[in-house]
Amino acid sequence: MHSRFADRILLLVVAIVWGLNWVSVKLALHGFSIWTFRALSFGGGALILMLVARWIGASLRVAKAVDRLHLAIAGLFSTAGFGALTAF
Repeated sequence: MHSRFADRILLLVVAIVWGLNWVSVKLALHGFSIWTFRALSFGGGALILMLVARWIGASLRVAKAVDRLHLAIAGLFSTAGFGALTAF
């Protein structure tokens, strides 16, 4: 079981990483166009997700076709919508 102290340290680490992310995005946008940056960040995120899933032995496979369809639609509206709408 985690201690309350460990939970607070993890929360602090997440807050610091989240805050540094805004700075890194600002710096990255000076070197890349917004669409290149979006492609690199989403592609990098997908790669990290796949590597972590493999490392911990989790499967990312979605068995049912209807579930894959729902996932694709949700991804289109949430991830792609977020990427496009926050680019402006």
